[in-house]
Amino acid sequence: MGKYKAKKVGRWTERNMDEALAAVRGCMSLKEAARQFKIPYTTLQNRHMECVAPAKARKQKRAGGHTVFNDEQEIELKNRIIKLAQFGHGLTKKDIRKAAYTFAESNDIPNKFSTKEKMAGKDWLTGFLERHPDLAKRKPQGLSQARCDGLNKIDVQNYFSLLGQLLKDLNLFNCPERIYNCDETGFPLNNTAQNHIIAKKGSKQVISKTCVERGENVTVLACTNPVGNFIPPFVIYKGKRSPSKDVQIGFPNGTKVITTESGWITEDAFLLWLKHFDRFRAPGPSVLVLDGHISHKSLRALEFCEKKQIYVICLPSHTTHRLQPLDRSFFKPLKTYFCEASNNFVHRFLEDEGPRKISKVTFGGILKTAWCKAATPGIAESGFRTTGIYPFNPDVMQEHEYLPTLSSSAAPSTVTYNEDLSLPSHVSQQISESAEISSLTPTAGASIWSDCNTRTVETPRHTNHKSFKSMTSESEVSPTQSVVSFRDVLPSPAKGKKTEKRKRPKQAACVLTSPEFLGNLKSKRMCLDTEKGVFSTKLKEEPKNLVGKKEEQPERNHKLKSLICRKLVVSSDDEDDSIEMKTTSHVRDENVCQFCFLAYDDPRSVKKGDWIRCQGAQKEWYHEICVGAQGRKQFVCGKCM
Repeated sequence: MGKYKAKKVGRWTERNMDEALAAVRGCMSLKEAARQFKIPYTTLQNRHMECVAPAKARKQKRAGGHTVFNDEQEIELKNRIIKLAQFGHGLTKKDIRKAAYTFAESNDIPNKFSTKEKMAGKDWLTGFLERHPDLAKRKPQGLSQARCDGLNKIDVQNYFSLLGQLLKDLNLFNCPERIYNCDETGFPLNNTAQNHIIAKKGSKQVISKTCVERGENVTVLACTNPVGNFIPPFVIYKGKRSPSKDVQIGFPNGTKVITTESGWITEDAFLLWLKHFDRFRAPGPSVLVLDGHISHKSLRALEFCEKKQIYVICLPSHTTHRLQPLDRSFFKPLKTYFCEASNNFVHRFLEDEGPRKISKVTFGGILKTAWCKAATPGIAESGFRTTGIYPFNPDVMQEHEYLPTLSSSAAPSTVTYNEDLSLPSHVSQQISESAEISSLTPTAGASIWSDCNTRTVETPRHTNHKSFKSMTSESEVSPTQSVVSFRDVLPSPAKGKKTEKRKRPKQAACVLTSPEFLGNLKSKRMCLDTEKGVFSTKLKEEPKNLVGKKEEQPERNHKLKSLICRKLVVSSDDEDDSIEMKTTSHVRDENVCQFCFLAYDDPRSVKKGDWIRCQGAQKEWYHEICVGAQGRKQFVCGKCM
């Protein structure tokens, strides 16, 4: 690569040139105007001759040396770069250098590119970016294919249509205090490594201590309205018992703390949150916007919302990153402040205290510090405004935001790409994307390069070229005469066909508290209850091949009934908010001997006789004969010893 210092030429602007020409027309000499406006004398003289005697003036040239591609070709490359970036297939610097080399070689354009690396030089790319200041190096944000496909115009318009009709029926267009959005997010019981710190220059190892490798997850439900009235957070710890008073201290005022076995939101936990939400929301009918998680669509929760005049509207699948206010404006600063507060808690300790650890007891104080900084009216208002909920704006989505959903090879002609197609004054025609050659059709999943480096062209190559130094814009190949266009060099990857079928239908926008949705949900619940009734009837029937005393069967049926009808409770600090929840997989685990793994209702299990339960922490069931505990009243398994 060439290493040289740029010459101090072309440091004037067109505005300086216009002022200098106006001064010359006002009887100022050329030398005086060149000195005063800092323009080379020869350049000012040539421009002045163009105005006085156009026939004798020389054709305007670009300042500096000649470029490899002419202006039209560079505009074509710039448009192609912008278009691929808008469709989610952005190009790196190396991709652009390879494309420039391939285009020049395919069209026999004289160049000084490296034939060994088969790409243009770094100096060429630097000059290209300087000539097109509307291009810049950006850091892309990852977006899954499912979210690209989900954010389509039809689903978004359907969502805004339902939302607008609901706000109109409830007369809430001017009542932002009764429009809410809720969502949950996770926080680890750990501090993350700091982004940047000051350390010794040249240090081989710079570390930032964390409490553990990976902390236990804590779920926090947040909810707010456009006015900035945040509902106190709803915290879910992982556990089976009710949270003690020690783990409920330090939180923001009004915070609700519960525990679930997984630590994530469940149907019963969401019903508890709805009761928590109903205590703090504004009086009157309210609209609640949320995602389509399965826990949000339980029958008991929706019946509670219908009773309390809480109208729930569900967002379309894979659109929350764009249409959910909390995801747009709140969660990012909340997690940033949480990271800052957790690092301050761990690293800023007193000498007599020793290292600190983030636990359930200290989590509340850290969350309160972050919550008070992030839960501001400005952040809430910004989230609702950018998602078009309040003020209601169904056209908040720009056309370019739908582009990743489309295949760039089949993009409609009505879509605009916000491309700056302005050319210099001495270029008479403009190049557009519609004039690109579309002879190549990339296959699904193919690389953007295809086989451009090895492809042969049947058109005869030109043999007589002018030297590179004497090349002018007249001798360069125009895009309309190019053998290979930049569209061929940088093809658009086609959409692959989906072969796998979805296990469940895609969630569309809908009002979950509408009579139609509730009616369908109740009918499905009745079908499930009918199936469960048939199953329980078969379970009560006595197997024909049972071997054992008949007087022992009532006791066994009583134990089996106690296991099947066992209930779990979502633990909460308030007894009134406890919700019963029928077991599913837990019944199956307790109904199996943990030594021989035979189910309680298995005919082979009858031959082994009575059962005994571990009195330790595991509370698991075993056959007495399996663990040698015949006739014993108390037993502790090996796991608990």
